[in-house]
Amino acid sequence: MKNKIILGADPGTRNFGICVHKTPGKILYSGLLYNTITDMKSPNLIALSKTITKMLKKYRPSKVVLERFLGRGLKGGLNEMITSNTICVALIAAQLGIEVIFVTAATWKNQLAREGKEIEKIYAYAWKYGISKHRVDSLLLAIWASRNEKPFFKNLTKKLVKELENG
Repeated sequence: MKNKIILGADPGTRNFGICVHKTPGKILYSGLLYNTITDMKSPNLIALSKTITKMLKKYRPSKVVLERFLGRGLKGGLNEMITSNTICVALIAAQLGIEVIFVTAATWKNQLAREGKEIEKIYAYAWKYGISKHRVDSLLLAIWASRNEKPFFKNLTKKLVKELENG
């Protein structure tokens, strides 16, 4: 799957990790969207939809892969707000004719473990350079979506941090 562009998105309680990855290994964008939830009553869907629409039109990914938020222990409003952010991104992508994939963290993280990598070590290494878990996860999601049929985490840690620093 050469020269495919994939947008990976990892929602969270405080921010929303986004990475645009071009195969075989170039980061076109990596960052965090902040304040996607402004209060417990409503997500900031207008700001999120404007940002996502611009990104999708600019980078024109062939796929958007979204991590399904499984708020273990979170109840009520916050869980619903995070889910609504994810659905907002999916609907915008679908409206633009972009394939949307929802994936649980366990799906791609289990593949990481099968390939002998420990996610906590990757997070710790990235954290030394000021790179958050959501940014790392959004990149790994994009890579997973582009290459999930073969091993893709080999020699990833240093390369990942270098790419995120430049992305």
